[in-house]
Amino acid sequence: SDQAVDFVAWIPDASDDANSNITIVTNEDGQYTDEMQFVVNTDIKKQTDLLVADPMLDKNNAGDNERINLHFKHLLSRIGFEIVATGVPGVADRTTIVTLDNITLKGAFANEGTVIMTQSPVVIDGDPKETSYTLTGAHFGWTNIDETNDFDETNIIREGTTSNLQDSYLMIIPTEAVPSMINVKYTVTTKDSQGNDSGDPIENETDFPLTGVQYQPGKAYKYIFYITMEGIKFDVVVDNWDEQPVQDLNPEDSEWATIELQTGSQGTREFFYKGTLQVGTE
Repeated sequence: SDQAVDFVAWIPDASDDANSNITIVTNEDGQYTDEMQFVVNTDIKKQTDLLVADPMLDKNNAGDNERINLHFKHLLSRIGFEIVATGVPGVADRTTIVTLDNITLKGAFANEGTVIMTQSPVVIDGDPKETSYTLTGAHFGWTNIDETNDFDETNIIREGTTSNLQDSYLMIIPTEAVPSMINVKYTVTTKDSQGNDSGDPIENETDFPLTGVQYQPGKAYKYIFYITMEGIKFDVVVDNWDEQPVQDLNPEDSEWATIELQTGSQGTREFFYKGTLQVGTE
């Protein structure tokens, strides 16, 4: 018709019955607006990614079969952690066991943000406040343990590398986000080949100042901690978060188009039908 249509899209689901951190703002008449409110969950395992597509505005060329391409972008920064434990230098018959108490990230982070979905480029705005997030052993995948020898296997590692679980990344609103410090608390114990204690446990707590760092949208930050009997070292790796491919929403008449959007460890499949636009998830 002669009326223009704006196309906006986002992930995850923001419907009333979905477990989401997203709210689409309504006006006084109860109609949806182009404003989204996003809240960072205080429970790390319930924090969610946020992808919003570049808006396609004022589309009124229905008769020309114009394609509507939606390019999704990460609006948040993803923060991950990795622990590398090494054995005792020069002693082959001992095993190093690291018991992680916690890792705490401190800084000025926004706990909620606003997205104007028809704004291009699309960004998320928030008001940073002093905030801290703490990961414990329950947030890591301790998969390289054969025997625990009476240790709590949810927070120990023997010689090797372990990363936070897929559901335990930190999702940070990057607007003026400035991390200030990472605190790591851990205990190192050595066992001999018979599983007996070899020396007193070493308890340690270390602060790593983060100066001159400002998180960026669409970036994945991985903090790596190398733990030995001699202490702990620290490194960081920054990568581009996986970009989402352009999605083509132009199925033929009377045919369904299937589009899969990969969102990390899980994918969302959505269906679009030419004519009356219908959206569903599987």
